[in-house]
Amino acid sequence: MFALRNFSRTCYSALLGLGIVLTASLHPATAALLAQDDFNYGTGALSGQNGGSGWAGSWIASANASVVDPLVDLSGNRALAISGNNNSAAWRSLATAYAGSEVFVSFEMQLASGTLNNNDFVSLWFDNVTTGSHTNTPQLGIKANGSGVNDVFVRTRGTAGSFAAGSNVTAGQTFTLVGRLSKSGSGNYDRFDLWFNPDAATAGAADASFTGNSGLSSLQWLGLRSANLDAGDTVLIDRLRIGTTWADVSPVPEPAAPLLAGCGLLLFMCLRRTRWMR
Repeated sequence: MFALRNFSRTCYSALLGLGIVLTASLHPATAALLAQDDFNYGTGALSGQNGGSGWAGSWIASANASVVDPLVDLSGNRALAISGNNNSAAWRSLATAYAGSEVFVSFEMQLASGTLNNNDFVSLWFDNVTTGSHTNTPQLGIKANGSGVNDVFVRTRGTAGSFAAGSNVTAGQTFTLVGRLSKSGSGNYDRFDLWFNPDAATAGAADASFTGNSGLSSLQWLGLRSANLDAGDTVLIDRLRIGTTWADVSPVPEPAAPLLAGCGLLLFMCLRRTRWMR
């Protein structure tokens, strides 16, 4: 009886420990975001929508930006749709201007309809003003057929860009972009690193990097710009995140299957051993 009690205690302790680890994996710590939006609005115009968190006000948008219920979901049942061409298709202000040494941004994209032709363009930009074309500001997104067949780019300024290898975008494909905009000592943001469909746990080496003085020492606004899209071309964006660390914006990993299997196996062994010792 003494051995049975001790063994039961051991099983209980082991299962309790695994339960704590499993709970942590199912409910990871929530990172502190600067701002986020999942575009979970009613379908229709984006302008005036005020969801998410970390913003000074609602979205300001043209008719080129709308909320849709995609045929192929990205990360939820609603998404932002960009069609047509507009340097300021949509924009929104952060609650507080940010001037830290680095900022991370992530979002999901999908070519929902149409075909990407040479230099078809949809990007997310950072700026500290709402006026102008925003062509010469830090941005990342789609700039089709760069470096041959690669479609995903990043830049801090200018009209060129650095492209992620293997980023040939096809219709219906959902992909994740993570960017890190940083300062190297000039006081202005002058480097933008890009990860294309990165692993959720760690940053690793960037898939593309661009260096050049953006002229911006702080960031107040972010927005979306489109160019050269044909009639019928639609690009979707979802799960927008802005934070100060990789963990703030990286995709959340799925619960570990081996851990679930381990819990089941340990429970089976404890129950079987308990019955045998009786």
